[in-house]
Amino acid sequence: MTSIVIWRNENKEEFMPGLWAVSDSRVSSSNSVLTDNYPKLSAIHAMSYQSGDFPRKHPRHLFSIGFAFAGSTLIGSTVREMLSTLLSGLKEIDYYDAPDLSFDEKIPSLKEVADLAGRIASKYVVSLGVHYPSNARIELVIFGHCVKTNSLRIFRLRNSPGAPAIVTVVEMPLHERDFFVFGDKPSEVEIAILEKRTTFQHHSLDWDRAPILVMLEIAQDPNFSSIGGSLQLCATGKFGIRHLPLTKPGEQLFVGFDMFEGNPLIGGFSYVHSFSLSHPNSDGWECSTKTQD
Repeated sequence: MTSIVIWRNENKEEFMPGLWAVSDSRVSSSNSVLTDNYPKLSAIHAMSYQSGDFPRKHPRHLFSIGFAFAGSTLIGSTVREMLSTLLSGLKEIDYYDAPDLSFDEKIPSLKEVADLAGRIASKYVVSLGVHYPSNARIELVIFGHCVKTNSLRIFRLRNSPGAPAIVTVVEMPLHERDFFVFGDKPSEVEIAILEKRTTFQHHSLDWDRAPILVMLEIAQDPNFSSIGGSLQLCATGKFGIRHLPLTKPGEQLFVGFDMFEGNPLIGGFSYVHSFSLSHPNSDGWECSTKTQD
């Protein structure tokens, strides 16, 4: 299993206001750790092509959103890849095949994306559950800025032990609370975040980033054996989605790996991220957010 926290981070000092997400990177099975370096947070980009663009040389970016999962790594990664593949090759419907809508009106909502992910997940839950019913537990999260409604939205998709073949899609009420915990031990993680926030000034930078500090502590706590490894961070909003590696002097960590190690160049580009967070300690952040251009 794994643990994922998604929260509304709109501190005035924050350089990327919107929804932030943090997760651990552990994959375990039967109380055994398989790897501590598996990404659980992904960016999905929706692209469209006009009906006459058969070679697909002229893509049009529609939106970018976040995808997270806990539970079955096989189901979660498969749904992620299938959803990404389908959304990256959308074909614009001509007016004679559908109502004559403007281009903006054709852009799908985040709810429609979540429903599509739910249908994909249901097929793989049934496929895996026929042979390994105990391994068909899944919890997916679709989150980000919805272009259709011009709002931040979070959708949780999951099955239950009583109805493992049914994947429900539920929108999380951001108007009622500012953070949600998914995956393993949600009650314990939520309590830890609330307690951590009491040590900081309300809505200060440390207060808003408390979920990261808590996840850092939990990932190193042997009492949470199913949660561990490294932290993975991302931020979503009107700007799209950005991964936020943690930096220490001379290194930039992404899912536990140092991206500066070796040659961080590929062709005429660099794969080192332009945005990162300095590594925090248990009392807060050592220094302000770093940007590299």
